[in-house]
Amino acid sequence: MKYLAIIIILIFTSCYNDVKNVHIHGTIKDSLSNKPIENAKVSIVCWNYGKTPDGSYNGKDSLIVTTDKEGHYKSNFEKGTFVEIKVDNIGYKTGFKSDEITDNEVVIDLDLVPLQR
Repeated sequence: MKYLAIIIILIFTSCYNDVKNVHIHGTIKDSLSNKPIENAKVSIVCWNYGKTPDGSYNGKDSLIVTTDKEGHYKSNFEKGTFVEIKVDNIGYKTGFKSDEITDNEVVIDLDLVPLQR
């Protein structure tokens, strides 16, 4: 019975591990022209488990970065398990994407839809 309890604890703790040294990056483009969007505001929220045994998110880190002239953005986080990206730029609808972090290299590209005039 003691060994069964140890096995169950190991299963639960191994399922809810954060990925360490997470590098999140991507490209933001215009959905119609396929051209990169410079100076778009990219809000990144990186959620982590911490030490929770039940699989609930325990904490988060947030950053706001802007895209370069090629539409690229990047950020680094100490740990994470789920990421949310929100992109704002004048003349475009707000873009949003989220993804589970399974590797320390996460690429999230987003095409923004221009507002109708």
